[in-house]
Amino acid sequence: MDPGVFYRRDQAAFFRGWENAEHSLIPEARPCSATEILYFSRPEKIGVKHEEVTDENAVQWASRSFDSEIDASARILLAPARSSSLNEAGKYVFPTPDTLPPFKPETFNLVGDILKLHPGGCVRNAQFSQVSKLVASQDITSIYIETLSHRECWIRLFVTFNSRNFTTTSLLLHLLPTEHAFIEQKLGDAALQPLMHHPLFTPTLAVELLFQEASEYLHLVYCNSVGLYIAAELHTNEGYRHLKKEDLDMEKASETALGHEQHILILCEKIESNLKIGTKLLSWFDDLPTDQASAEQRTRFDSAGVIIRNRLENLIDGFEFQLIRLKRVQGHAQYNRLGLQVRNATLGNKLSARISEQSRDIAHESRRDSSAMKAIAVLTMFFLPGTFFATFFAMPLFEWSSSTSPSEATGNVWIYWAATIPATILVLVAWRLWYVFDEWRWSREGKGTVYQDFWAWVRS
Repeated sequence: MDPGVFYRRDQAAFFRGWENAEHSLIPEARPCSATEILYFSRPEKIGVKHEEVTDENAVQWASRSFDSEIDASARILLAPARSSSLNEAGKYVFPTPDTLPPFKPETFNLVGDILKLHPGGCVRNAQFSQVSKLVASQDITSIYIETLSHRECWIRLFVTFNSRNFTTTSLLLHLLPTEHAFIEQKLGDAALQPLMHHPLFTPTLAVELLFQEASEYLHLVYCNSVGLYIAAELHTNEGYRHLKKEDLDMEKASETALGHEQHILILCEKIESNLKIGTKLLSWFDDLPTDQASAEQRTRFDSAGVIIRNRLENLIDGFEFQLIRLKRVQGHAQYNRLGLQVRNATLGNKLSARISEQSRDIAHESRRDSSAMKAIAVLTMFFLPGTFFATFFAMPLFEWSSSTSPSEATGNVWIYWAATIPATILVLVAWRLWYVFDEWRWSREGKGTVYQDFWAWVRS
């Protein structure tokens, strides 16, 4: 029976990740760097060999057998590094950095069958992160790890352990240049070479890469959150007063605080995913088959396992403490956002109060202007009838002059006052009645015509 039957859905889809900007498969396959470590017991020594594996010799390299005098061996194959996740302008490449294939599809599938690579890594089923172990036979154990990110630390790792000849083969894909250099530096460390035959050595290196990325990301988010906390003076510590940014844009700062919370959510998902991967790997140390091992092989294998397990436990503890620190950073980000919201609301209230005060001053000035205009209007109405009649009686229609008696015209002055005084009283009364009617009409919010409202007021 085929132990990978559930994974054989679309092996060709694995290569859809290796596409250029025009979404066509890149035909050129770049050489891979391979490190081979051989362990001898008589005499006890370790042999290391570095070579390049190309599409032409990949099948031959995968089919290579070892002499019986070799107690254990490890083969670690590093695929070509991806391009940087940032372009020349310092912006992220979208959707993902370019990834070059190590071999052509037919070669890769053949190498995978020879090495018994975990088939789950050859199926593009939109999983964001996974860690899986498959017992292909009594002697073969296959492991596949794919991390969460599709930018930094997007690691795809195949590990196959053959317990019959104690051979471990690892294939690392999708590393960025800095990550690729980190793995190469570890493989060149003579102190680590006695551990490399253990099947959980390269997975532990992958977890160490994840830990470094999470630590740097967490430090960056922490510094940004605390920096905003100090720049906006959302604290009461007098020792930080001089660090306040006087020209801080509150609206932009609020958007920045919201962005910090989004970064924290991403980081929380990454750390929890890394913690899950590390915990799963830790549970597999006792499940690796060593029944066919000799006493010397078992001693070497167990000794390496103890060291690797200790390092993995240390990294898992580190992830757990990162989550504790992340809670503090999350609290800072939430406090920043709420503090800036309150600050903006307070500034808005102060601005509203100032506008209200200015409106009140304007209304007061308008009232004074209105009172002055009303006084002018009353005075105008008071003198208007007299002015009218004075002008009216001065017209040529009337003859006031007399040749016989100079006082005859003066004696007719009563006519002017008899017309002016009643007219003045009538105008003032009419103005007052109209003023009272207008106040009544606005208080009743009348929607009828002026005529209808006037008779309604008279009847009331």
